[in-house]
Amino acid sequence: MFAASNVRLVAISTETPDQQRQGEERLEGRIGKLPFTFVSDPEGRSVDLLGIRHKSGGPDGQDIAQVVTLIVDRTGVIKWMQASESLRVRPKPDDVAREAGRIAREAPPPPGQPPTGPEGQPSPTRGSVPAAPGGPGG
Repeated sequence: MFAASNVRLVAISTETPDQQRQGEERLEGRIGKLPFTFVSDPEGRSVDLLGIRHKSGGPDGQDIAQVVTLIVDRTGVIKWMQASESLRVRPKPDDVAREAGRIAREAPPPPGQPPTGPEGQPSPTRGSVPAAPGGPGG
């Protein structure tokens, strides 16, 4: 679903690497191979950069990351964000995939890759004219 949009999923938490690995193993035991990468940020640097620290929100009163879904483009710019106060309320994967696809279509191509049109075909560059049928290149 996300691979078609050239999207990589990453889960960031304030858990230690060991805590995170245990959670990852529990999830994989229930649903199989996870479609995302876990990133541990126990100091909360990314949480603070994003402004999503939930002070004393953890079960033992520790600071945790607010539940947030972000779409970040290849240049590092946040293009879409949905925050929730609850672990149970998250955007539907289809909605995130649709947004990721829209953002990918609107983004300029990576360096060295030609622009593409709506069907994924190379777009003519400015000033070019398609070859006439039967003519050179046609």
